[in-house]
Amino acid sequence: MVATQEENHRPPVLRPMAKDPVFLVGAERSGTTLARLMLDHHPRIAWLNEFEYAVDLIGPQGWPDVNAYCDYLETNRIF
Repeated sequence: MVATQEENHRPPVLRPMAKDPVFLVGAERSGTTLARLMLDHHPRIAWLNEFEYAVDLIGPQGWPDVNAYCDYLETNRIF
């Protein structure tokens, strides 16, 4: 059966937004820019530029204290 043009252009089904954010990460030169550009066209998906700063304070003991991390972000010149 051949689909009509109307059937091909059905609006997407919108589902409730997730409670928690989802992070997609990838290695350099692995297609992350292409994935970001494609996902950026969706009205309910937001993206952030590369964010190496998110892992700058991870040490052997893991993530830093949340308050200390917030202070770091507030005083970092790139913000």
